[in-house]
Amino acid sequence: MTLEACIASWDGRSADDLGEVYAQYHTAPGFGGDLVALLGDARLRPGGSWLLKRYLEAGKGLAAGERRTFFGGLGAVEDWPSRLHLLQCLPYLEIGARERARVEAFVRACLVDPNKFVRAWAYNGFAVLAAQHPAYRPEVDECLRRAEQSEAASVRARVRRIRKEYP
Repeated sequence: MTLEACIASWDGRSADDLGEVYAQYHTAPGFGGDLVALLGDARLRPGGSWLLKRYLEAGKGLAAGERRTFFGGLGAVEDWPSRLHLLQCLPYLEIGARERARVEAFVRACLVDPNKFVRAWAYNGFAVLAAQHPAYRPEVDECLRRAEQSEAASVRARVRRIRKEYP
């Protein structure tokens, strides 16, 4: 079965099933690029974004062209699971000057997402952006301060971790 077929047959819930897909395909040549390409298909995006997050967490990287494709597609992502996974990918990627505006727009959109997990990781994404582009630091500090006062407890917990990781 192809990678695409495996993701298409995924039930949308079982992380164990996606873990098996990862175990089967992660050593295939071009796996990272294949995952980035799958982000363009809304039907495959939730599973593909989960696999990409796991790939990056395992210390794998993306080539420059793959990163450009990743960043270029952020604005089209509307489903909350994919948004969450892509926000969780940001700490593993270099955000170049050319991609900065796209990442900023994506993170800002996610900061007002109705899903609290997406919002929590959007604050993290904003901190990642500020760590790589210090001009954002004052705004991120203020944003985190407001979040500590107004967000749900689970989001505030993530904000406390962000403060430790990106002092």
